[in-house]
Amino acid sequence: MASLDGWLRALSGPRLALGVLFATGCAAAAPAAAPAGAARPAAAADAALWRPPAQDRAASGAVVVTLLEPPAPDAIRAVVRAFFEAVRAESPAALERLARPGASARTSRGGRRELVSAYQARFARLDYSGVRYADAVRRARTTLAPPPSPGDGARRVRVEIDPPAATDGGVRLFGPAVVLLLEVEGSGYKIAQVEEDFDLP
Repeated sequence: MASLDGWLRALSGPRLALGVLFATGCAAAAPAAAPAGAARPAAAADAALWRPPAQDRAASGAVVVTLLEPPAPDAIRAVVRAFFEAVRAESPAALERLARPGASARTSRGGRRELVSAYQARFARLDYSGVRYADAVRRARTTLAPPPSPGDGARRVRVEIDPPAATDGGVRLFGPAVVLLLEVEGSGYKIAQVEEDFDLP
């Protein structure tokens, strides 16, 4: 009769490994349960259609994930380029066409002004006509941004820009960084907010 040690060694061989793989495969194939409190379809037949809320990222171990559609880089770059073109042309009308109603300019210290009027004041005091912005547009960095308030379905992206180091009479024309908060509108984007630490001299 085989010893107990021999029997245990036999169990620890390939057959045991195969059983572990089979069990693991079955567990991975099992459907994911909805998180506690999440709404599920009433009909059992629709249970397979349940999806978790959309998000911009997820942990690698998540079983079921609904990701947001990634931003369209060409459309975003077009808005960034049009923004600098409007500034170089010192055109409040062009800025207004790019902006959502109620768009604002704000600083990290909490100051806030209506976007077009804020730039109109800058155009009256400083000369932006020689601004070169091609490098700033090319190096712009885009990330997804949270909605303006909980439950708001607005889709936003945050565009961080290293602005041109242009000056007028020794006064810098831009702050150290310019951040455009863009909101999806139709098939493109509109400016909802410009964040920039800039003080008009």
